[in-house]
Amino acid sequence: RGAIMSEATNRRVVQDIGWDEIDPVKYYTYGPSLFFFVRLALHPFSLVKTRLQMQRRITGGADAGHHMVQYQGTFDAFRKITRYEGVRALYKGFGVATCGMVAGQIYITSYEVIRMNLSHANERLGLVGEGHVDLVRNAVAGGTASLMSQMVVVPVDIVSQKQMMVTGLTHGPPGEGWSGAGRAPSVSGLVSGIWRTDGVRGFYK
Repeated sequence: RGAIMSEATNRRVVQDIGWDEIDPVKYYTYGPSLFFFVRLALHPFSLVKTRLQMQRRITGGADAGHHMVQYQGTFDAFRKITRYEGVRALYKGFGVATCGMVAGQIYITSYEVIRMNLSHANERLGLVGEGHVDLVRNAVAGGTASLMSQMVVVPVDIVSQKQMMVTGLTHGPPGEGWSGAGRAPSVSGLVSGIWRTDGVRGFYK
């Protein structure tokens, strides 16, 4: 019986923390800072994964071996990238990808703000019954917040992945292998190329 009463007491203590009770300074500094360092540690693995995935799509074409170094696996990719392009190449696309942190803040902020405003509106108008108000406001706030964040994160991912695929290498005469004489396009060049080719739709493929 004591365990049942204790469990009931714990349930009563749980409170719904509203958006107006959150410290915005801590919220917009602690979370993004931690996320930045996590992304910093994992980005080289993301770059290698992207190149290996794209290599499988390119391999077999008539000019497959002339546009990118062929990797035999994860460790071989790390070795060839650092050898031909340098260690800094492991962080290609990192600056653009970091902009994706904004999408996370947009999602949580818009979710909480919409959820709070829906609660206040329902208190005034009584549109939804007490038993369904949490379900409705969570569904509407979650769907809207997800749409808003994806409008940012999808273009960022596309540009970042394209930048990851840029090696800046050219293939010399037979037997000479790869060299770094090629000029890699800038972020603005990649964005302009996507815009010229596909327009707005190119950023949401």
